[in-house]
Amino acid sequence: MPSYSIEFIAKHIGAELIGNCEKIVEGLNTIQDATSRDITFLANASYRRFLSTTNAVAIIVDKMDLSDYSGNFLVVDNPYLAYALVSELFNSGSKPKLGIHETAVISAGVKVSKTASIGANVVLGKNVIIGEKSIIGPNSSIGDGSIIGDNCKIFQMYRFTME
Repeated sequence: MPSYSIEFIAKHIGAELIGNCEKIVEGLNTIQDATSRDITFLANASYRRFLSTTNAVAIIVDKMDLSDYSGNFLVVDNPYLAYALVSELFNSGSKPKLGIHETAVISAGVKVSKTASIGANVVLGKNVIIGEKSIIGPNSSIGDGSIIGDNCKIFQMYRFTME
């Protein structure tokens, strides 16, 4: 099961982080059942009563729900959407395919480990090195001369707007 720092998750979903950026999240759960390693969200006022009793390491909220909780907040405009993006991070059902996707653009001098995964439409600049078991997600771009170490995950960050 993957784990991520709260800071990484905040960047992934475009959230304002209020709290300890170094705490680790290992899973997702409801606001009532969350443990000290789970992230949860609050988007329905009827669940606000659980803010004071939840054990979650972080809660995804909008600006209106910044109270009654002493833990870490990830403040976003749309908690439902942000939670969906976080759940995508923890989706263990989809493992990236090893190797280089046929639509990736690979420049001269690139070295990619045989255990790495390079996603669709990735652009790797000149002389890039990608380490063991690293994953470069779809639509990402790695600049010339960059060195990505072992066990790294790089994904393009998406921002959604709901009108």
